[in-house]
Amino acid sequence: MKFWQQSLMARLILYFLLLSLSIGAIGVYIAYTQARDALEQSVVERLTAAATLKEEALVRWVADQQSVIASIAE
Repeated sequence: MKFWQQSLMARLILYFLLLSLSIGAIGVYIAYTQARDALEQSVVERLTAAATLKEEALVRWVADQQSVIASIAE
């Protein structure tokens, strides 16, 4: 324990190590949040496109069924 209290070089190394680790951790956190947000946006866009396609297919099916019913009723 005396070594850390007496050696200026050891304390400086420790401080710089802690500083660089904290800066690295902040960088990793920022990169993680940006990647997560980009993936979430991509999933939302794909699900929206799929829902739109399903809606169009359902509208076509209903129109086809209405025309079938109209032709049967005549």
